[in-house]
Amino acid sequence: PIPLTFTRRQVWHAAHRSMGTLRGADQMPAPAHAHVPAPVHPGRGHEHAAHAREASGPARATRHWDSWGSLSGREKASVVMLVALYMAQAIPTRLLGKSLEIVLNERGLLASRDLGLLHLAWIPYAFKLLWAPVVDALHVPAIGRRKQWIAFTQILLVGLLWHAAAMVDGIFSGAETSKVFLAAIVFLVNALAATQDIAVDGWAFTLFTEAHVDWGTTAQHIGLTLSEFFAQTIFPILNSESFCDEHIHPLLGTPPGPILELGPLLRAIATAMLAGTVALAIMKAEEPAPARSGSIRQAYASLWRIVAQPDFMCLALLLPALRVGYTTDSELTGLRLQTRGFRQDQKAILSCLQTVMKLSLGVGVVHWLQGRQPLLVLLRATSVRLVLAVCNLCVVYLYPFDGAWLAIGALAFVQTGCMAVAGACTNIFYSRISDPDLGGMHLTALFTLSNLSLWLTGLLPRALVYLLDTIASLFQSPDTTAPAADWYYAIALVAIPAGGAILARLLPVAARLQARPRPWRVAPGPAPAPGSRAPM
Repeated sequence: PIPLTFTRRQVWHAAHRSMGTLRGADQMPAPAHAHVPAPVHPGRGHEHAAHAREASGPARATRHWDSWGSLSGREKASVVMLVALYMAQAIPTRLLGKSLEIVLNERGLLASRDLGLLHLAWIPYAFKLLWAPVVDALHVPAIGRRKQWIAFTQILLVGLLWHAAAMVDGIFSGAETSKVFLAAIVFLVNALAATQDIAVDGWAFTLFTEAHVDWGTTAQHIGLTLSEFFAQTIFPILNSESFCDEHIHPLLGTPPGPILELGPLLRAIATAMLAGTVALAIMKAEEPAPARSGSIRQAYASLWRIVAQPDFMCLALLLPALRVGYTTDSELTGLRLQTRGFRQDQKAILSCLQTVMKLSLGVGVVHWLQGRQPLLVLLRATSVRLVLAVCNLCVVYLYPFDGAWLAIGALAFVQTGCMAVAGACTNIFYSRISDPDLGGMHLTALFTLSNLSLWLTGLLPRALVYLLDTIASLFQSPDTTAPAADWYYAIALVAIPAGGAILARLLPVAARLQARPRPWRVAPGPAPAPGSRAPM
């Protein structure tokens, strides 16, 4: 009989095998009981990233959690190493993503074209599954299957970060520096970080015994959360000239100005990464790579069977369509508020509170979703996001006003709750429908849909801003320009009603996908017995 669902450990095994090794399902043990699955972490992506990450947190396992004291000394060192590796790949990408946009916007250096260029640089995370089998197959046995890729990408990242730091310094100093070239550097940084992410995920699976394998997910969560906290809270606060002049410099008696600049920070991170790479090469040995259970051609053939599945294609259209209505709010509202006077340090403090809320909601949302239909709950969360988009549009239009901070904070907390619910819904739905005969390849392909939908819908309002700005410039004299933020209201007022109409049309589609027998069989195998599926 085909199990209804999988325990968290089995889902973690499946996802990380596919992201790191793409091995077959013969290595995944069959569950003894049916459990409501806890969410798993998807492949890493833009803001940060993705919905599935934001809702996760360390999910509650279906067995007793092993304490830190139960780990061996070698496993404790592995946890510390994994946290450092996840931070090494996440901090630079986050600093050169949203943080760079915020700094450029605060200094009046963010043009409409730059919005799309910097977002295009995130495309490697949306498609990293395409070269995951190559990362798994090509290695030098004397070095190690994953260690060689990690060291290779880290060394290249060090050089790119030094070059990016010089370009950022040139832009801030008023020098003629091409932002297209900077976006190309950011693209390469993201491509290398995504490649390292594949290798680290595969290595994490081999570093722990069966009883302690959940610590790999915990290390991932800690590393990514700390990276997000540093890039979106600590750095914006210490880079804010007004905050430093009001609260830090009078206390320390130091000269005015930002304490932390992006260029010197990137150089310091590059130096730390180089030292960490040397330490990794000397101090950490990798176990001999086991024999592969399939060829690269077989892995790509399995991927093709997955993406050619009609329900998979329907889901691939459903996910980005759900985000159409509120994508302008999620991508441009923060920048628009900043241009109207909402300070960078205020936003950073709010992000800090949201991070605490994300961590506290992780397990609670999962338990709340038990016994519910996750895809239909996702549609309800989307409808709330549309209402929040209308509220945020009004706040931006009226800002500044009395009680603005309270209104912005309240809306941000409700939005964080919706994101937690949406992420948990997609995680649970994916874990229920993934085909166990494909190991974790099916699950990772599903998570790729989430990353791809985030990237595509994030690009849409940015591309529209640039297109409308370009069209408007054709009807203006050369001495005048139309600010990119002027198109925020027009795009939002079109997107929100369109999103509501799309949501109404997608309700029967989501209900059909929800009622589909699970798991979604892709690989050849015995058909599920009639009546063996309980309604989700």
